[in-house]
This record gives sequence, structure tokens and C-alpha cells, in this order.
Amino acid sequence: MPVAALAFFFGYRRVPESRSSARPSLDLAGVGLLTLTSGMLIVPVVEGGTLGWPAWCWLSLAAVPFAGAVLVWWEHRVRATRQPLVDLGLFRLRDFRRGLFVNLTLYATITSFFFVLGLYLQSGRGDSPLVDGLTFVPCACGNFVASLSSSALLERYGRSTLTAGAAFQIAGLLALFAAAGPGQPTALVLGGVTLFGLGQGLLIPPIIGVVLSRVPATDSGAAAGVLVTVQQMSGTIGLTLVSLGFFALARGGLSGGYVSGFRVACACDVALALGTLVLSRLLSPAAGRAPARRDSPSPLPGPIREPPGNR
Repeated sequence: MPVAALAFFFGYRRVPESRSSARPSLDLAGVGLLTLTSGMLIVPVVEGGTLGWPAWCWLSLAAVPFAGAVLVWWEHRVRATRQPLVDLGLFRLRDFRRGLFVNLTLYATITSFFFVLGLYLQSGRGDSPLVDGLTFVPCACGNFVASLSSSALLERYGRSTLTAGAAFQIAGLLALFAAAGPGQPTALVLGGVTLFGLGQGLLIPPIIGVVLSRVPATDSGAAAGVLVTVQQMSGTIGLTLVSLGFFALARGGLSGGYVSGFRVACACDVALALGTLVLSRLLSPAAGRAPARRDSPSPLPGPIREPPGNR
């Protein structure tokens, strides 16, 4: 709360105000369709395992493509008269599309990692809540240090910075996999979380910058909204799916079950981090701001044309 209060105070005093020349109306139908589509995907995934996967879960998941198609149709239709909720022209930008996939695997890894590790440390290793919390401190430190240098590294090495971040995550997960089990040294656990934190710091700030740098400045708000939505949904789905494997083995409540479940979760997160590593190589080698669209003053922007550097 003190940090949030300081951020509000200095942000209000120091961040210059900016206003759009146009005030588009809210696409309420688009909001409803997006909420419906995401809910039909998220609710069955989150609740299905607990409820024993009843028929309505499978019916809801099967209907997601149809609800998504209706959403896309509506956004195309409404664009002729007013600003849509999601400008589908954003998805014509190659790095924006691929960056969203990187965010998908990245946030699925991060969210599930923190949740499962906390449970394992207390129930698998028998650590107290205080020791559990302190174990995460090296992860935060690694994240902090890597974040400070991520911009300079991205400017110099481009997408290789993201690749290195994914490699650090994989190394940290493998160290934690090796540390799972009785009698393993605490230093191995601390080393694993530190490596994971370094990878996190090399990935999160740069991938946000890479994704948004390929979007014209006039569309950065809409692009940021899509990016955050993908991050939140990816984290929820990744947490749920990895937890299914974890709790399948830890359900008995014995420490050995938590150890086995944690190893399964680490293996799943390694697979997700490998996906992040591979997808990072598909991004453009260097980042650069896309030029503003010629129709930027208009409240109804035309099709996005991909910058030459993205072709």
C-alpha cells in the first residue's frame, strides 16, 4: 500500500496528461461477447477438475470457437460505424501476433511456478511460511537486477535477450527439479529460484516493449489492452493445467506426493519455457517503433499496414 500510494502521488504530479482528440463510444456488445467467450474458456478449465468434468464443461469448451467467431464477425461489422473494442487490424502485425504467443507461454510458466513452488516448500520440504517467503527473495532480487539491464541488453542483442531469459528460466526449473526430494541442499533451491528470477527480469519488460514497439503509437492503447488480456488468461490457464498434474500426485497429502507432483509441475513449466525460447527466435532481430498510420487523427482507423521491417 505505501508503494502504491507513492506511485499514485508521483504519477499524478510528474506524468504529463494526454488526451485523445477523439472520444469513441464503448463497444458494449463487444465487451459482452469477449466476456462470454473468455468465460466459456476459463470457467470450465478452472472448475472442471474440482467438479469431476461434468458435461457442461465440455459443451462450454466446444462452444468457444463459435463464440470467438461471432466476436470476430461483430468487431468487423461495428468497425464500419464506430471504434471497435478490439481493432483486428493489430493482428496483421507479425511481431505483435508472435509476441502474444510468447506472452502466452511466459505467463503460463510464471503463474504456475509461484503457486506450485509455495505449496511444495511448505508441504513437500516442511518449511515454515516464513522460510517459504524468504526463499522467494533471491527470485525477486534476480528479477530486479535483470530488469534494470534488460532495456540496454535488448537494444544491443535484440531478441537474443528474450532467448537468454527463457534459458535462465529453464536452468532454474531444472535446478529445482534436481532439488526436489529429501536431503537436497537448500542452496540448490535458492540457486534455482535466483536463475528463474533472472530469466523473468530478462523477459517481462523486453517482451512488452517488443510487442508494443511494432504497433503504431495511435493504436498502443488498444494493443496494450489485448496484451494484458492475453497475459491474464494465459496465467489462469497455465496455473490450472499445471496444477492438475501437481495435485494428481499430491492428493494424498504426504510429502512424497508433493515431491512427485512438484517434479511433474517443473517438467510442465520446462516445456512451457522451451516454447518461450523457440517463439522468441521467431521475433524480428531488432525492435523498432512502427510508423504512425496516415489516418491516425480519425476515430475510425483504417487497416493497419505492416512496417517494412516486419515483412
